[in-house]
Amino acid sequence: MCTVDDVPELASVLPQLPPRDELLSELSSADVPLKSPLFTLIELIASMSAGRYDPFSVFPLRALGYGYAVGVAIRYRFCKELQDSFKTVAITFVVCHALNKSLDYPCAYNGLLVATDTAIFETFATILLPTLTTFHVSGMLRAYLKQFKNIPKWIFRYAPIAISLGLLPVMLGPIDRFVNHIMDNTVRNIYTLPSMA
Repeated sequence: MCTVDDVPELASVLPQLPPRDELLSELSSADVPLKSPLFTLIELIASMSAGRYDPFSVFPLRALGYGYAVGVAIRYRFCKELQDSFKTVAITFVVCHALNKSLDYPCAYNGLLVATDTAIFETFATILLPTLTTFHVSGMLRAYLKQFKNIPKWIFRYAPIAISLGLLPVMLGPIDRFVNHIMDNTVRNIYTLPSMA
């Protein structure tokens, strides 16, 4: 397996941050509340120095991946160009996340393997499953609300969109765990993901 030491040019470019444990011990010695924004920022820097921070896995960047689901949810109310722009953002998110993950590995093979794994994961966890959910939830709610003759028009127009979009943050954790479980038992049996050096 390749390490940073195998590519001397990379070792000089990478930032020299103190180890995560050192940062956290300095933080605990200071009088900083554990749930303060400062603690969150220092914990973020510590995880970056440990090589574990992935900005595409947390909000707000992770929300960009749900653009396809948003585009499908608004299909009854908004123009096609707006829907297409949301879908383009989602596809760009998947490509950028795969490229970003591959840059953590100096060996081309490991980078390609990690990029492929990330693209498969994001395709299912961020595009396909949330899009199917918003498509069916908004469609079923719309069909159900059509039965009522004296329902206000604004409820008929916007309730399916609001409810289907409201499900997206709730589904984030369960869908990620489900897709990871399925991938661990199927495609990840074919290859072994490299560990970060």
